[in-house]
Amino acid sequence: MNDSLILILFSPWCLFLGLTIGIYFYLTKNFTHWRDMGVPFLKPHLLFGNTSKRITLQISYPEMLDELYQQFDGEKIAGIFEGRLPRMMIRDPELLRQVLVRDFDSFVDRALVSIHPDAYEENMLVSLKGSHWKALRSVSTPIFSSGKIKAMSNLVTKCAGQLCQYLDEYVIPEGGEVDAKEMYGRFTMDVIGTCGFGVQCNSLQDPDAEFVRVISKFSDLSAVERFKFFVSILVFNSSTLARLIGVHFMNQETVRYVAGLVFKSKKERASQINSQRVDFLKLMFDAQAGKLKGTAEKSKDLFEKDAQLQGTVEVEKTVLTDEILVGQCLLFLLAGFDTSSTLLSFASYELALNPNIQEKAREEVVEVLGKSDGELNYDVINDMPYLENVLLETLRRHPPVSRVERTCTASSYKIPGTSAVLKKGDVIMIPIRGLALDPKHFPDPFKFDPDRFLPEKKAKRSPYVFLPFGSGPRNCIGMRFAMMSTKLAMATLLKSYKFETCNKTKVPYKMEKAGNLLKAKDGVWIKISKI
Repeated sequence: MNDSLILILFSPWCLFLGLTIGIYFYLTKNFTHWRDMGVPFLKPHLLFGNTSKRITLQISYPEMLDELYQQFDGEKIAGIFEGRLPRMMIRDPELLRQVLVRDFDSFVDRALVSIHPDAYEENMLVSLKGSHWKALRSVSTPIFSSGKIKAMSNLVTKCAGQLCQYLDEYVIPEGGEVDAKEMYGRFTMDVIGTCGFGVQCNSLQDPDAEFVRVISKFSDLSAVERFKFFVSILVFNSSTLARLIGVHFMNQETVRYVAGLVFKSKKERASQINSQRVDFLKLMFDAQAGKLKGTAEKSKDLFEKDAQLQGTVEVEKTVLTDEILVGQCLLFLLAGFDTSSTLLSFASYELALNPNIQEKAREEVVEVLGKSDGELNYDVINDMPYLENVLLETLRRHPPVSRVERTCTASSYKIPGTSAVLKKGDVIMIPIRGLALDPKHFPDPFKFDPDRFLPEKKAKRSPYVFLPFGSGPRNCIGMRFAMMSTKLAMATLLKSYKFETCNKTKVPYKMEKAGNLLKAKDGVWIKISKI
């Protein structure tokens, strides 16, 4: 090779061209994934895949998923790309039954990237995989038993009383107009504080309290931090790069604050042997100490079985390390705050728009309370099926979470009734919002109708078209707590207050384009007045 040819090959322009071609092929090498598998798919775009409108904030995350779901009308499965990452959307209820329940062992894990494996936020139940998840789920399940939730309901009742006091002192005297999302956000913060951490924060009266100020930042990530996540995970799919550039899933000030609360509380409660208070943190401490029946044995058995299967020698002594305990407290915050406040705000919004439904719900509350001498508690709200249907219809019409995912953990898995074969690591996406707003499953889907959840109507449709809490062994462990707390709050308000629209009520509302959860851009404004 002569010198002139060497100079040409190693010139800056040739190196730049070679590097550009290499990056291009790296970024597009997955783009034949669904075509090779024989799965219907949308043509992806460089860097963005099928998510360019979302990444450039032209539309919100739920709206993007709506568009993707609707473009595959009539298909059981569909292939999409988030950045360069392929995702299989499953639209068929029977296939969802297969992957979520019948073949769960092939889809045990959620599709969450691990960036900092030892970080508190990556030790949450939703983040753990395989036998670690199974062991922690087994230990955590008794914490959310009906008996434990009933014990915590008294704390929620007190928070609901504080909400009424806030309305009487601050909202109604000023005309009653309020952003329901902001108001219920404070109520939910109080519930999390008292039921989760044993902290009486009363954020309705003192929104500037330290607990409220720091905890409410848990999902605050700057535009730069979101961009770093997009580049490292969706473009390059590299947890190493994400770790190098400091990507985190949660606000680190909140994480450190919660960890401090947990360790401080653990030390203080160790000396309170006879304390009768029942909250999430106490139950976690009891589970860690093996005081909840069967938890220590279940944890040890699962780890021993996994050790035998993996051929490992060392067996974990306890699943509930301090790091994992902090992780579950973060999950209680993450899963409970936005979702519950969103449910309550849109339930109030729909009741304001539908006064006949509101009156029917109120009549049920008043009738049931008449049989209990006016006492509102855990047992009483279980006799309010119509109110529960109002909340379920709100979750269908305005689902806080638009989708969930599962990762194929089997070496291969053939999608029943198709030629598609998933490989280990392939991700399936369950379109919660798309299914809930599909007229094939829910006729006239944008009409608010709680009677959709009457037993006779539920029996006529698949349970896998309504999945606000997921389904199968990996469904939402806090589902019953969420329904208890929101039902108690709504019953408390309906017996004494009326919801109406006001000049600030947006019909329809516009969605906030930042973030992944459902959020109204200008708030959820309603008017509340005393009956």
